[in-house]
Amino acid sequence: EKVMGLLGPGSVSAYIESQGPLANINLSALLVLYYCYIGEHAKCLDVVSKGVEFSRKTGTHVVATLIVSWGIWSALIHEQYSIAKTLFEENAAAMAMAGPLERGLRDFVKSLQALQLKDLGQAETYAASALEFCLDVGVQFGIIWCHLLNARVMHELARYKEAANHLKEARHIAESTQAKHFIYHALMLEARFALEQGRQKASLASLRKALALGKKVGLYHNIIDSRSNTARLFAVALEHGIEEEYAAEYIRKRELIPDTPPIHLENWPWPVKIFTLGRFSIVKQGTPVRFHTKAQKKPLEMIKALIALGGRDVIKEQISDTLWPDAEGDKADQAFATTLHRLRHLLGNDLAVQIQDGKLNLNPAYCWVDCWTFERLLSQAEKAPGSKDKDQSIGLMEKALDIYKGPFLAGDEWEPWTVSLRERLRAKFLRAVDSLGQYLETTDQLDKAVVWYYRSLDVEDLAEETYQCLMQCLQHLGRKSEAISVYKRCQATLHAVLGLTPSPDTQAIYRSLVGGG
Repeated sequence: EKVMGLLGPGSVSAYIESQGPLANINLSALLVLYYCYIGEHAKCLDVVSKGVEFSRKTGTHVVATLIVSWGIWSALIHEQYSIAKTLFEENAAAMAMAGPLERGLRDFVKSLQALQLKDLGQAETYAASALEFCLDVGVQFGIIWCHLLNARVMHELARYKEAANHLKEARHIAESTQAKHFIYHALMLEARFALEQGRQKASLASLRKALALGKKVGLYHNIIDSRSNTARLFAVALEHGIEEEYAAEYIRKRELIPDTPPIHLENWPWPVKIFTLGRFSIVKQGTPVRFHTKAQKKPLEMIKALIALGGRDVIKEQISDTLWPDAEGDKADQAFATTLHRLRHLLGNDLAVQIQDGKLNLNPAYCWVDCWTFERLLSQAEKAPGSKDKDQSIGLMEKALDIYKGPFLAGDEWEPWTVSLRERLRAKFLRAVDSLGQYLETTDQLDKAVVWYYRSLDVEDLAEETYQCLMQCLQHLGRKSEAISVYKRCQATLHAVLGLTPSPDTQAIYRSLVGGG
């Protein structure tokens, strides 16, 4: 780090080459380790290439083996197993001269490759062999890594007791030597194992310790576990507010994407976030996109139409007919291709909008859309109907309602292609408010019900049933003058917007207020 700070990244190679042969190769080994540790994979491989070439010229094969080994570690971190294999093969002569430790590393790599291919039998064989080599040598860091690897393999084989034993041994050695990065990896495995075994409390406890430690020492890699498993743990962390800033930075640096995109998590560091409820805005890499040129009009219309039509497997012709109803044939195709190119440029990521077999998709791995999250959370709330899950259901419902800031694409209400989704979302919002309000009223949480009814009217001020519920809650709380004010608001709003008067049911509640009933 001192060398990097003094020279700057661009001067490091020149500095290395200016040293004598032994200093050159040793510094290369340290620099490879440094880049591996901070997750700069491309720079790590560059130094590996130069270091190996220099070692061949000078005959310093022993240290070259270390350089290759750390290059392999970096490839493992990024799950680039083909690169790890190539490094082994291209440096076979140097590796053949290596001792048991490097042969243990070879079998370590093969075990991880087998895990990726879901060949658990091979994974078990190579993991055991790697541990045996490291035990023979007696190098503690190798023993810890191999115990962690064997723990993962045993867990995948559902041999949980053996997994726990390997994990316990790894933690014992790591804690006795105060090797923080090993403790971090052990805690991450503990968190995942507990999560998959349904022990959520234990999982969250291990995850909190792991991420606090990772943040403290600046760790942004996970050699032992897969990227998808790591992404899932960070999704859990963000969902429970655990080290959110560090978690978001880790996800961005490693470009993690869970197998199932966590669209219910607004705080996931999405490359693109799109807001459609109550307003339309796009946030790219945390910065709002400003729309100020005429050339952006059609790309914005395209993404609005894509979302309105479902966002997934939308037939190209549907978009063309929506945006260019009078264009035909080649003109429509050309307009579509040009607009799609501009949209991708606007979003800053070609993977955000994909087209295949004439169908357009807004990629949920790269784009968060508020209305999708709103519906997903409500769906999850409905799937937890049992009394023991009621608190979870209500929590999900409240999160969903927080996201609904107003009608879908409020500024495009006259566009016919927006109507269907707008009305569907509005109906879901009102049903959710009614369900939440009823629950709060029946559990004698009238003050909280009042807050939610007011918030509901702030975004849907034509929902007369909500006015009725709010008036009745205020009446039960002894806040009659406030309830009367709510009635007058209802009366004025219905008249101004729809030219209507309140319904007989609403008027009956009002009469009970002014008449003292």
